[in-house]
Amino acid sequence: MKLLAAFAALCAGVWLTVWGWARTPSYVPLSDGERAAVMRALRGVPAVGLPSLDRPIAGPLVMSIYDRGVVVQRFTGDGETLARAVARVREQLGQAIVPQATRIKVDVVMARAPVITRIAPLFALSLEPGVDGIGVEIGGRETLLLADDLMKDDLVATSAPVRGMEFTLGLDGPAVLRRLAQVSGATAAGWRTRRFFRFRAEQFIEPADPEARSATPALPVTRGNVPGPPLTRENLRAAALAGGQYLVRHLDADGRFDYEYYTSSDQVVRGNYSLPRHAGAAWYLAQLHGATHDPAFAAAARRALDWLFAETPPGCDGALACVGTRGDEQVDLGSASLTLVALAEYQRATGDARYEPWARRLASFILSMQKPNGDFSHLYAPLAARRDQKTKLLYYSGEAAFGLAKLLAVPNVAPDPRWAPALDRGLDYLTGEQYQHLAGQFFFLEDHWTCMAADVGWDRLPDSSRRRYAHFCDQFTAFLRRTQFGPGEAVVEGQPDFLGAYGFSPFLPPHATPVGSRSETTISAYNMDLRLNAPPSVTAATREQILAGARFLLAHQIRDDAAWLMPSPEAARGGLLMSDVARYVRIDFIQHSCSAMLRAADLL
Repeated sequence: MKLLAAFAALCAGVWLTVWGWARTPSYVPLSDGERAAVMRALRGVPAVGLPSLDRPIAGPLVMSIYDRGVVVQRFTGDGETLARAVARVREQLGQAIVPQATRIKVDVVMARAPVITRIAPLFALSLEPGVDGIGVEIGGRETLLLADDLMKDDLVATSAPVRGMEFTLGLDGPAVLRRLAQVSGATAAGWRTRRFFRFRAEQFIEPADPEARSATPALPVTRGNVPGPPLTRENLRAAALAGGQYLVRHLDADGRFDYEYYTSSDQVVRGNYSLPRHAGAAWYLAQLHGATHDPAFAAAARRALDWLFAETPPGCDGALACVGTRGDEQVDLGSASLTLVALAEYQRATGDARYEPWARRLASFILSMQKPNGDFSHLYAPLAARRDQKTKLLYYSGEAAFGLAKLLAVPNVAPDPRWAPALDRGLDYLTGEQYQHLAGQFFFLEDHWTCMAADVGWDRLPDSSRRRYAHFCDQFTAFLRRTQFGPGEAVVEGQPDFLGAYGFSPFLPPHATPVGSRSETTISAYNMDLRLNAPPSVTAATREQILAGARFLLAHQIRDDAAWLMPSPEAARGGLLMSDVARYVRIDFIQHSCSAMLRAADLL
């Protein structure tokens, strides 16, 4: 027992020693007035009525002048106080006037701590992504890589720790060290004497619009983002509209989307093009037309759908219409299901029935893929007319159910008598038999399409089924709620920008797309609860869950104020990044996030 106590004491002592050595010291953040005073001083504008800048700082003040994603000039001012650091930068500026078309970004080093670089996993997780910078001291001279520098060079979220899951985690340690060696200009002998450190800076930037700078001289920055607009119905609808406009700008004349757009390099990538995501983007454009009646969105949806139709592979052009690209020997259920969703949404929103025959043939294909237990086969060889009975792919069964539900909900479409029973069997499997195993009692799969299908197909389902599916979705959304970062949590206290997102680690900046998809399904669960007159305790919690997610999405949509790292703010505007530190936009990020904001607006 004494040995165990001694071992515990040793572990505690080691932990306290490491914590005391490596922790980033706390500090009082700059006030809005102090930020404004710094920015006015750097612009050479009198800071009448603003606080003094006599507070001590832990390192230099760095002034970066940005022009369309590029640092055109950078000045560093050392000083024991903020006032002295500002004065030294002003001395370097001399009589020069910073052009109004550019933006001043300021980083004030407020705390610093050691960093371990020799142990790769520790080094990879040693910086808070997008918040901390890293520096090296050689011969008394310091070189800094700011949080912006690390994000722009894509150095802070590079490793994929779990194969098949779309998240990356941790610094690219070797690349960071190479970058530091390059910018420091160190000789080989000097590099051997190096000392690394990490630092945390107060970051703030001017608004993009020069006209707004007199009222708001400085916007606080967290992970390359600035505060978003207030959560209002009008702002959510404006955000949904901006997302649709992004998709229209990134749709070519043939009807194909810019699949991924890398904001830091202004580059489009179309490799690994996903047909389900293409169809999902077309669906959102049709949905947005229904909400706004803007013909541009209907026209863009048609162009995207016509491209899919033109790509129909051999064997998919008969009574059972499947979706693929020319030459495909195998197609998947998800592409057909989300194409059916888009066709149904287009007809519902526009009244244009041009695609109804195609939609009916797609529904027949989905029915042909359904198994006796209600589940669906996910892959199909059209020339051989053969289903793959074994392969299971994420989302596809739920998408098939959602496609049938959307078609059943289109006004003035005579339903095939097989559609509603097939929807009920599919939902029965997804909410029941799918979980009839031991592990299924402890977790949920990605069932957001399932609950959306139950909501949309409500009027075509038996009452007993409705109640069962609504109960399942209540449990699902409650499960999701436990993974949503909420007020008062330690993670949110330290990283307020996580509030409303879904996640499981303070090391992983949240992704917008899961917030969007989880908000979509939570809205559907909320709709079903209202129909069933659920207790206010249930609906209030679900409503707050939806609004917290909507607030996060609204704050993380790309606006001009948050686009200083982007060469083409016009191209990026309205998009949503994979995360604040994984800085690219994909079409499904728009689909899920903006659809959720459009629907959440009705709750306000």
